Amino acid sequence: MKSILFAIMTFFFISSARSQGGNQLIQELSQGHYKKVSRHFAPKLEICYGDEVYFLPKAKAASKFEKILKGLHPTSIKALHKGVSDNRASKYIIGEIKSSKGNHRIFIFAKKRDGRLVIQEVRIEPF
Repeated sequence: MKSILFAIMTFFFISSARSQGGNQLIQELSQGHYKKVSRHFAPKLEICYGDEVYFLPKAKAASKFEKILKGLHPTSIKALHKGVSDNRASKYIIGEIKSSKGNHRIFIFAKKRDGRLVIQEVRIEPF
């Protein structure tokens, strides 16, 4: 009986720990900590904003990302959906940005690289 209880508790602890990465990312975004989020960027990534698509190195992507979000003046950012690939090599988050310029959807795609998840794509579009 104790081993079953231990297994159940372990499962819930691991499930909770796995979901924290996405929650922390959304929390950092909602608090305006865009530089903290950009630390997780891949060396090169795709940023899409509306009809504009940018393929940028990490430093320029971080600057563009911050400029876009500051320009929106978000009042809140929340996660709507999170997912993970079958082999756990990639994750994504779909969120909602409420701002003075209307509501926007944000899509963040991350993939494992050298043993850690790095953000490879960010899309922000009107919702």
